[in-house]
Amino acid sequence: MGRLSNAMARGRRNWASGGGEPLPRHPSLGPIVRAQVLGVESLTAQLRALPQAAAKKIVREALAAAAAKIKAQILANIDAYLQRITGQYRAAWEKTTIASQPRRRGQVRMGIKYPEREDLGIGPRDPYYYPYAIEYGHAARGRGGRPKGRSRRDNHKKGVTAPKDVPAIPHVRPAVDEHADDLRRLISAEIVAGILATIARERLKADKAAQKLNRR
Repeated sequence: MGRLSNAMARGRRNWASGGGEPLPRHPSLGPIVRAQVLGVESLTAQLRALPQAAAKKIVREALAAAAAKIKAQILANIDAYLQRITGQYRAAWEKTTIASQPRRRGQVRMGIKYPEREDLGIGPRDPYYYPYAIEYGHAARGRGGRPKGRSRRDNHKKGVTAPKDVPAIPHVRPAVDEHADDLRRLISAEIVAGILATIARERLKADKAAQKLNRR
């Protein structure tokens, strides 16, 4: 339960190493906290004993708590490592929200949305999304891009990367990677607390229903 991943590390690494090509205008979810409900037998058995809607709610709330923890750590990393970056960057991350992501059967996924382009001060005609450049480093202006006629996939296969004139300042990946054990413990604790609270509510409902029957 609580398999942790980082969408920025997985899904955008090829672009970041490839140089000066524009990223999607609407960035996807950031770090993703994923729980495979079938991964832990003891918790799985207890969750299966609950109504499906209640079990999903418990897992979603546990993952949302972990995602909030990741967001707080991202902000702490920005404070620690990016003092020279404008305060607009931190403010944009503060405005980000936690959202669910389409999931496979048996999975619940929650992630932190990347900052909106407008909040980062990126103009409507600017094709670049600079948080990835900060996270991975980037080439100086005019030194990125790819050889004419070569695709990003070709670059990746041949190990061709743009020069990194500006060094990387990782602050998103470490928020997950360096705290993975704590996040797993948090997810498990939140799920256990949710199960106990749900059982207590169900018992209370059953007791009230029994009392009504006895009064008749």
